[in-house]
Amino acid sequence: MTAAAVVPPNASLVLWSGETERVIEWRDLQAYVGERAQRGTVLKRGWPRNIDRMEARLPAQDGNKGDKAEKNDKSDKGVKTDKTDKGDKGD
Repeated sequence: MTAAAVVPPNASLVLWSGETERVIEWRDLQAYVGERAQRGTVLKRGWPRNIDRMEARLPAQDGNKGDKAEKNDKSDKGVKTDKTDKGDKGD
């Protein structure tokens, strides 16, 4: 065993191999669980064999709030860029 991750119910496990990300959903994790002192199941064919890091990804609480925040971030960035560009050209 090289790492451990605590994954709460309804979350997903993210496996990283270099820059490649693979996600295992909570319902699919049960197939990989072993009993005490037993080895779990090997990852399916096509999955990376060298896992660099693991993380638990929690489900979004309210998808609408996240979408609005993302849109606001994009619009703020555009406004800042436009002001900066105009100021540089005018000097």
